[in-house]
Amino acid sequence: MHLRYQTNRNQIILLDPSSPRTFTTFDPNHLPLATTQHAIHPFNENNVLIVASRDGLVCVALTETRQLAFWNPLTRAYKTFHTRFYDDLFKFTPMAFYSDSSNDYKFLHVVSVSEGAFIYSGRLDSWRKINICPEIISGGYISNYTWHVGTFSRLKVYFLLQSKRSLNQPRLVSFDVESEEFKEIQFPPVPQGYYYSGLTLATRGGYALWLAYGDRHDGCLKCDLWRMDDDEGDGWIKLMTYSRPFCNGRIVPYKLAYVKKDGDLIVFTQYYTIDTNYFFTHFVCIEPVPWPFANAGAIYTETLVSPHP
Repeated sequence: MHLRYQTNRNQIILLDPSSPRTFTTFDPNHLPLATTQHAIHPFNENNVLIVASRDGLVCVALTETRQLAFWNPLTRAYKTFHTRFYDDLFKFTPMAFYSDSSNDYKFLHVVSVSEGAFIYSGRLDSWRKINICPEIISGGYISNYTWHVGTFSRLKVYFLLQSKRSLNQPRLVSFDVESEEFKEIQFPPVPQGYYYSGLTLATRGGYALWLAYGDRHDGCLKCDLWRMDDDEGDGWIKLMTYSRPFCNGRIVPYKLAYVKKDGDLIVFTQYYTIDTNYFFTHFVCIEPVPWPFANAGAIYTETLVSPHP
């Protein structure tokens, strides 16, 4: 049984690339951001990359020793483990950090069609191989798509996929952490033929998707926020939309996000800030852009949960 005592504080943790072996946490309950801690991380190496976060734990990759670790920044406790497919972590393959119904913290990595998929159990301190459903393999989803790091919500992990051949062919795949089965789910009803960029979100009410799409010839970028109506992806509800001109050809609508004291979600874009007072009161966190391009920060809730079962 894991101890999950919470301080009720959502924290932003940032690794400082200009100062190796240090990290900073910020309290998003106050604006401007107030530093709550500036400390040396416990790993005896310079280059540490954040993969994902879950509860009070942050999953990191240690590039010098070629290991992964579950780390609690509050207590400084951590647990390292090896993978023989370390290099494949940087090839946009499917991976996720999550916990199952028994509170076992796990790491999923789909290496390739030929090698297969593997799950690491923190409780058992071991890897095991799982099956990949034929539809995912025959559809070319592993070979022909770039996968965002999975977003965990209500015993499912959701992946946003973008085609390596065209930015206008996004897909969504879910992974049930109990049955350990993959399934393609319905994409929101968005216009076809545009360039897409996306962001996956975990909310208190379930799973949501932030999409930016547009055409450089139109000169306009549209951004929609959708919430899944059920866990199977059979329906979507559009929560908000906005548009702005293209800027330097970029279609990425976000940079960093966090939860404020009153519960509002603030999304920092590349060019301005969106501060909503509507649906965002229900958000817990937003994961950053795809690994490994945004690997210096994460949002987590401070707890005393131990990385050791």
